[in-house]
Amino acid sequence: MKKTITLICFAFMAVCLTNAQEMVRSIKTNDWELILKKDMTYFIEPFGDKVTVKDYDYLQFITLPETLIFTSKEPQEPEGVLINGVRWATRNLASHGKFVEKPEDYGALFQWGRKGDGHEQRTSPNYPTNNYSEENGVVSGAGLDANGQIVSTHAAYGKFIKQDETPYDWRSPQINTLWNSGNETTPVKTANDPCPAGWRLPTQAELQSLINAGSKWGESNGVSGRYFGTVPNQIFLPAAGGRDHATGGVLHSGEYGFYWSSAVTGIYARYLGFYDGIVRVYGGNRAIGFSVRCVSDQ
Repeated sequence: MKKTITLICFAFMAVCLTNAQEMVRSIKTNDWELILKKDMTYFIEPFGDKVTVKDYDYLQFITLPETLIFTSKEPQEPEGVLINGVRWATRNLASHGKFVEKPEDYGALFQWGRKGDGHEQRTSPNYPTNNYSEENGVVSGAGLDANGQIVSTHAAYGKFIKQDETPYDWRSPQINTLWNSGNETTPVKTANDPCPAGWRLPTQAELQSLINAGSKWGESNGVSGRYFGTVPNQIFLPAAGGRDHATGGVLHSGEYGFYWSSAVTGIYARYLGFYDGIVRVYGGNRAIGFSVRCVSDQ
């Protein structure tokens, strides 16, 4: 969504603007534009036949037009970083179709194959009972829609489904194509894939390609995780932990990172796992809650 506000500048009038929302904003004239920094206050004042735009570090004089155009627009999703031929998003998913604000933010924990319905939030309630006891909450039959997801009228909708019995999946029967209706070589994004438009879940091969690019344990703004690739083609994956399939408890935040692929092997789904010593691709129970780092689908 884009909004445009017209500011009419008179000789006696000054305008004060603060970019306090999570948006990208700019002040624009016919041939000049200033991108506003977040949480910075700007003073716009007439100055003879010019207008000044001032923040704490910067003073700009421009020819005074009849109007100044102040524009706000929704933030653009990151363009990504190219590593070994794969373009990776720079941030985790915060929810279905939305990235977190900063690369070090933990973000959501999705059960494998589920779209974002609220269950992926780290504090979402557990099903069938909202406690940390081990339970079997598997959903089947009329509780699933045509895409294999929880119907909105079911009690499990928007909740983390606990499952302590084999095959440790949140739904029955298991379906291997919930996040990829193609294959490893030619992946096809599904309606359940929680990545924004133009992005999708990585394949197992793409996770392995990221590992092959090299990595090191480190911190970003005080958050532990691993850097993959080499500068400038490098991304940071925070050690966001995971959510236990049997109890729904969030574990190992700041110690381990777990990132889903769209691939499966037998009853398990493939994921990237790491800590300060080892990084590799594993197989995990599909009812576990793990992070998602998207790759470009273009």
